[in-house]
Amino acid sequence: GMRAAHSAGAIYAAGFVKSTIDASTPEGMASMGKFSLQGPYSLDDPSGTESETVSADMKSYTTEQGAKENAGGTWGQYEVGVAKIDATTGKPLAIFTWEGDGLDETTGVAVNGNVLAVSGHFTGNLTAVLKDGTSATIWNSNIEDTVSGVADNVDQFH
Repeated sequence: GMRAAHSAGAIYAAGFVKSTIDASTPEGMASMGKFSLQGPYSLDDPSGTESETVSADMKSYTTEQGAKENAGGTWGQYEVGVAKIDATTGKPLAIFTWEGDGLDETTGVAVNGNVLAVSGHFTGNLTAVLKDGTSATIWNSNIEDTVSGVADNVDQFH
């Protein structure tokens, strides 16, 4: 779900982000998914010609990964994203993503000063790149299938 918080002149919007690149195609295998946020838009600049863009690299998945969603694609393609936006100007300041095999979803977000807390659930694993450049991965009970290397599709349901 989508969640938001406000602190120190910034709005933090959290929710699903998804790469629409199919990693099972030759074009998809040669591309890296990218999620971008652009703004601000206004009545004077509705097309955003004076806007700014922030982007984050995203993992791209094959269409076979994850449980099928009603709209097509897979739940396994969804990641968690948090956008930081200047509350006064609407200018995007940063975008952070967390990724893992399986569905990643936010259920809450809170911020106080420069400390951000995001809650949610996931299937499979969830990896976050830390401030020092290292990463940490946590696993839930829907551990990966030893043959395919991703969480069992049967365990990924809504």
